[in-house]
Amino acid sequence: MITRFVTIEVSLTEPADLQRSILKALQVQGEPLRWAVAGVDADRQTAQIEAVVLSPTQFAIPFSSVTTV
Repeated sequence: MITRFVTIEVSLTEPADLQRSILKALQVQGEPLRWAVAGVDADRQTAQIEAVVLSPTQFAIPFSSVTTV
């Protein structure tokens, strides 16, 4: 597992469901460990969210290409 810093944007049109909307959007990226509202655009009715998520590890090099010595 790896941790990643992500930013997302969510709509503020349904403020009663804001936390649920944020968590649902973050779960697409991985398991949210923590998040914060980093900004709000009143004209566009959106909030910018910064978060740290836990994601499955992905190897950049195929395992068959690795040689042990």
